[in-house]
Amino acid sequence: MDILHSYGGGPYSFPELKWPTTTSDTQEYVLICEDPDTPLAISVIHGLFYGIPPVFTGLHRSDFIEDDSQPDPYHLRGGFNYGQNSGGGVYLPPRPPRGQGPHRYFYELIALNSTINRTNLSPMATFEEIAREVEGKVIGWGEWYGVVERF
Repeated sequence: MDILHSYGGGPYSFPELKWPTTTSDTQEYVLICEDPDTPLAISVIHGLFYGIPPVFTGLHRSDFIEDDSQPDPYHLRGGFNYGQNSGGGVYLPPRPPRGQGPHRYFYELIALNSTINRTNLSPMATFEEIAREVEGKVIGWGEWYGVVERF
């Protein structure tokens, strides 16, 4: 993974992601960014994004800037929302502990055939809430991943 997309890349170091157009069945995308290689019992969530419009075929780092013009405090300029991650902000860039070997960082895009019911989410949605809401709605899935190691 390029240094520009890791912890040393600045506050908006999200990598640009692109995907092909989808079927008309897609109503919303969810994007989960995680590191499964931590010494913890669960993956570290680096990003949790939902409400990504079905017309999108990619995301740019500028999409991940908080949109202060909206009443929803967890709304981004890209037109979608972010949920809770392990860093407490919009996105936690990759930064594995030194000497722990390589860590894989997965960016998982999930296509849904129905939108998430936001009334079932807390203001800053959790991974568990999103997982519950996507159940039975998944019609497509894809992923990108990068590797980061600190010596």
